[in-house]
Parts: sequence; C-alpha cells; structure tokens
Amino acid sequence: MNYNVELKQYEGPMDLLLDLISQNKIDIYDIPISLVTDQFLEYISGMESLNIELSSDFLVMASTLLEIKSKMLIPKAPIEEEEEEEDPRTELVDRILEYNRFKELSEELKKNEVHASQLYFKRGEDLSVLDNDIEEHITYEIDKLKLTLEKLMRKYARSTLIEDSTELHREEYTLEHGNRIIKSQFSEKNEFYFSEVLYVGMPKNEIIAIFLSILELSKIKFLSIVQKLNYDDILLRRI
Repeated sequence: MNYNVELKQYEGPMDLLLDLISQNKIDIYDIPISLVTDQFLEYISGMESLNIELSSDFLVMASTLLEIKSKMLIPKAPIEEEEEEEDPRTELVDRILEYNRFKELSEELKKNEVHASQLYFKRGEDLSVLDNDIEEHITYEIDKLKLTLEKLMRKYARSTLIEDSTELHREEYTLEHGNRIIKSQFSEKNEFYFSEVLYVGMPKNEIIAIFLSILELSKIKFLSIVQKLNYDDILLRRI
C-alpha cells in the first residue's frame, strides 16, 4: 500500500514561522522557542525525506532557532548579581512582525490589483475645441439672472388685481412656447436682449416660461448668456 504525504509549501522560513505561530495560537511576544524549533526542524526533515530541495534561507533560520533555543536553556544569573539580560527572542520577534506587515501590505495590493482589473474607464476626449464656447457660456451667475428676472417682471408683468369677472382662467405657457419666441428672434438677428421679447402687461407665467427656455437653450449650447453687471439686461447670443 502506498501513502501520499503532502507538505504545505511556504514562500520562505518567515512564512513558515508565521504559520506555526498561528496553528499553535502562540503569543508572538512570548514564543515557546523549543516547540517552534522542533516543529520547524520537523518540517525541514519532511521536505528532505521527499527529496524536495529547500532554499538556504530555511537552513539559516533553523540554525538561528537552535541558537536561540540554546541561549534560553542557559540558567539565568540571579537578578541581584547581574543586570537583567535581553530576551534572545527579541530580534526574531521584530523580524517576524516586520515580515507580517509586508505580507499584509502585499495581500492588500493584490486585492487592489484584482479590483482595478475589473474597472473600465471611458477614454478621455479633447474638449479644447469648446474652449471659446465655454468661456462665453459662463459669463453669468444664476443669482444675478434671478434678480434681473424679478426686476423685468416688476416692469412688464401684468397687474395681479382681480378684474370684474366671476371666473378666472389661468394661462399655461410651456418651454416649447418660450423656445419658439426665442428662436423666432434669432431668425432675424444673432443677438438680442431678453427685454426685447417682453411687453407691458405680459403674463408672469409667460415671462417665466421664456426665461426657463433661455436657461434650457443655454444648457444645450444653442445660445450664450452674457450679463456683465448686476441687474443688467440679459444679452442672448446665438452660438
């Protein structure tokens, strides 16, 4: 009967030490060096029995563990006679902690690489051809336009006094209505002021509809809005 013996593969001796510490649930700051050394040597022996060549790093670590183990076996001098000696395991613990930090960082980078490989980006476009249009398109502020609209409505809008009538009908004006008025002006000239499409007694709803259509046409770059000073009339230019 044949038996298959499998041994876990490690990237290096520090990887093996970390696994032994994890398996035995060891406090890394208080490593039972004798136990860890015996298990480390057992792993090396198992690899050699399978004719698997190990790197020299494993042999160097084995000798380091044996040296630490021997130092731990030496009886300690009484505290009264000699100062407290440094723990022989300190340097090994520092190396393990440093290796573990780099290992965790490496795993995090691998996760980021996998995540990045699943992202797709839209290729950048050359928008330099729109520089002039954009510069002209943003020569206004919406707050200033609002103040101007209020001023023009006070001047042109129809009085809200109730007339002698038993029934009032609210007139509805849409963006399409405003678009027709604006575009009809552009059929005759390339620029004009907002006030040119208004008249005294004009319904407020109609003024607002025309104003909103101006903003919408500006958004799709059909026209540009220019207003240099507060409360100035709004100049509309065909793009």
